[in-house]
Amino acid sequence: MLACSSSKLVADSFDSGMDRAAMAVDGGSDFRLSGNDGGADGAAVCPASSASYLSEGSYRKTMAWTFLAAVADAGVSTTDAGTADDAAAPSRCVASGSVAPTGLLNYSCRGGAWLRSGAAGPVVTFDDGSTLTWDSTNWDSSSPPAPYVTQPGGDRVWVSYRRASTLICPFCGAYTNTWLEIRDASSSGIVRHYAQQGNHLASPLDIATVMFGVAVMENKVCQFHVGGCVSLDGSEFDHRVDTLPAQRIPFATLTAVTSPNGTYDVLWAVTSEPRVTSTADGGCGTDLPGISNDASFVGTRRAP
Repeated sequence: MLACSSSKLVADSFDSGMDRAAMAVDGGSDFRLSGNDGGADGAAVCPASSASYLSEGSYRKTMAWTFLAAVADAGVSTTDAGTADDAAAPSRCVASGSVAPTGLLNYSCRGGAWLRSGAAGPVVTFDDGSTLTWDSTNWDSSSPPAPYVTQPGGDRVWVSYRRASTLICPFCGAYTNTWLEIRDASSSGIVRHYAQQGNHLASPLDIATVMFGVAVMENKVCQFHVGGCVSLDGSEFDHRVDTLPAQRIPFATLTAVTSPNGTYDVLWAVTSEPRVTSTADGGCGTDLPGISNDASFVGTRRAP
């Protein structure tokens, strides 16, 4: 559970040993990211940036969309958003519940929708009037571009969108996980855009394999240790796409992947779930921060 008091994670420079701020977390102590010999398996030491998104409530920005529910569906419903598997099926967005005491609603949207060009980027419009609007203010400039639109009046596509909030603690607020999948024509069509953002997410190996049309493998490239009131060991991964020749997607690096299903611009960052040991000495107290993993992904297919 993420703590409700305030602290920061401090990362050591592996070259100079000087401290520098790495990320803000809510916790009762300072943490220190220290170098090591790579561990028993001989893996290299990760750069300090690998620990940048390990705290609940802190995550890499990969979802460049603003969601607005239709007024008619703003209330909580016990009916799901349906299981429509093609673009011809009507779509709607349904609120499945709220997270007390924040009042945040969880939403699920699925089915055919319109992808149209807007003033600042594309807009997804579900058949009930709910919208997803491209918002570059929430976007990292090193991330993939917005999905393309081919027709002047917009493209009818298949879309699945989910938003789920999790309470951290009554005084800390909540974090929100989001998933967005846009495909051509149906749930089995070509993936035009996929993004996931949040905490405690699973690595999207399955969707990446479907996206590229070939096998994708995860490869551990380095590991890191964070010591202090909370001690953890984590690993960083890159990915190999089994095309001929094979292609590598480095950790958290914008990469173009040429696949049987087209060329995709991809940003992918995965760390392992760390092993955590808490101590209560040295003024650490017991109000310690929750630890998450980085499983951020966004991929956009280039226009054919």
